[in-house]
Amino acid sequence: MAKISLCMIVRDEAVFIKQCLNSIVDLVDEIVITDTGSIDDTKLIASKFDAKIHDFKWSDDFSGARNSSIERATGDWILVLDADETISKKDHKKIRTLIEDNRLDAYSLVQRTYGDDLKHSKYIPRGNDSYNESRDYAGWIASPLVRLFRNKPEYRFRYKIHEVIEPSIEESNGEIQSTEIPIHHFTYEKPSAFVEKKHSRYLDYGLQQIKLTPNDPKPYLEVALVYLEDKEYENAEKILLGAVSIAKENADIYDALATLYIDSGRPADAERVVRKGLSLRPDDVIMLNKLASTCMARRAFDEAERLLKQAKKISPEYQMVYNNLGLLYAINNQPEKAISAFKNSLKINSVNAYALTSLGMLYVNAGKLKNAQLVLEKTLKIMPDDPKAMYHLALVYAATEKKTRAIKLLMRAREVLPTDPAISAKLAELKRV
Repeated sequence: MAKISLCMIVRDEAVFIKQCLNSIVDLVDEIVITDTGSIDDTKLIASKFDAKIHDFKWSDDFSGARNSSIERATGDWILVLDADETISKKDHKKIRTLIEDNRLDAYSLVQRTYGDDLKHSKYIPRGNDSYNESRDYAGWIASPLVRLFRNKPEYRFRYKIHEVIEPSIEESNGEIQSTEIPIHHFTYEKPSAFVEKKHSRYLDYGLQQIKLTPNDPKPYLEVALVYLEDKEYENAEKILLGAVSIAKENADIYDALATLYIDSGRPADAERVVRKGLSLRPDDVIMLNKLASTCMARRAFDEAERLLKQAKKISPEYQMVYNNLGLLYAINNQPEKAISAFKNSLKINSVNAYALTSLGMLYVNAGKLKNAQLVLEKTLKIMPDDPKAMYHLALVYAATEKKTRAIKLLMRAREVLPTDPAISAKLAELKRV
């Protein structure tokens, strides 16, 4: 029977590492821990799982640390995890079956980065997911990654950050197969200060990587995404235009540029680059949605509807399609169609705060106050500080003789959004009456 070595790099992961190791201790035959300078109980916890622990002097290079770890593995196969990740026990048998196939050299698994209402184009709502690991979250961002591969000396990681092993496997003519087995990733459970520090560090490493490999578009994209998260649009644009100059046929670059231009209020530029991206990847649902958004911005509603229906046909379970259809019908004065679209979005993800708030607002405008109250109260259980939901629920309370509740809700809404004139005006009106 083939043996599996778990290989990890860690630093100050005492909060998470026990959960990780508990999830795989019955699957793997060996645990190899590469510690890059922990000062907490990380190594002590790992030692209780009979891990082979060695120290590695950090050199601003994740691939260097990864490769130091796998060089110490003795198993036939290597499984790579981070301390804030787990593998469900119900997938152990599947993994064991995979590694008995002599034809294949590596498998990609799907890393699920869990979170609530994460602002990401590849966010997947939880829906009826069967994994217990997802039950406390609205959804996840999905990223296929090769994390299970044969232990061969020619298979090594590359890049200082966002390190990958795929290029070395492909160059050795190794065969990679995709799987749907998830890696459960809980990075947003870490303190915000930790995440921010990591964010800054990754930006520095990414800029270093661009200097090392100036003709590789991958680090350009990764650095640009960091800038986008920080709303540093000028820096993001500079990096992405640099990427275009070396990889004119890379659809991901045009997709990222479209996000940049949409977020920075440049819909005409967004439309131009997303059309280029779609010429390279015509069935990309995310870019079809972005193009529809740019069409709505110039009130080309028929084209926007056609694009969204095309996206829906390609990916009928993609929540964003229905959110955008709801928005399209709402601004185009088709409230019943808008209500239907947002209901369809909620069938996919019943805790989608955007769809709930939008549906509640439509019910208020249609005079369906009971429906509006139910939807908006549910919204505020999910997003307690949503000022739009608070304002419209206050309108419902005021119209149904719940004046005191309406005033309290408007006062809360004003604390969250003190510059909103509608909130202040309605609050003043109710206090006068």
